[in-house]
Amino acid sequence: MIAQAYGAQNQANVLMRNFVGGLATARAAKPTTAPRVMFLYAHGANDASIYGRDNGADNLISLAGGRNVANFAGTQKLTAEGVVRLNPDAIIMLNRGWDAIGGQAGLLKMPGVAQTKAGKNRRFYRVDDSVRWIGPRLPEFATKLAREWKADFR
Repeated sequence: MIAQAYGAQNQANVLMRNFVGGLATARAAKPTTAPRVMFLYAHGANDASIYGRDNGADNLISLAGGRNVANFAGTQKLTAEGVVRLNPDAIIMLNRGWDAIGGQAGLLKMPGVAQTKAGKNRRFYRVDDSVRWIGPRLPEFATKLAREWKADFR
């Protein structure tokens, strides 16, 4: 409808073809074994949340071939007990969150992270800050993660 309103149907068709093709590429890149993944959203070392189901983070995890360990709707505040109970194989963060907490060293100091499989094996993955909002680059982000997971989890 937007393309029609702006007289940009040809550009919209190209965008849709690229998006659908990108989805197929992401699905083909999935690892054989689906890692158990947690999406951690952080503003700083003392301000972090875990993203649950039915959102862009959950869609990204699924498309890349992972399984979201957070079986709840919305978000929950990061706690040591919660992270250890979820025990993800991998943790995804936005680039700016990674930088805000001080990278890998900062992440390992966050409550419970070092005690998880992800923490013990240093399985941390970063994605572009715009991944929070599902859009035309979602297949690109999912393909990148799928390829990284395929290398790490086979």
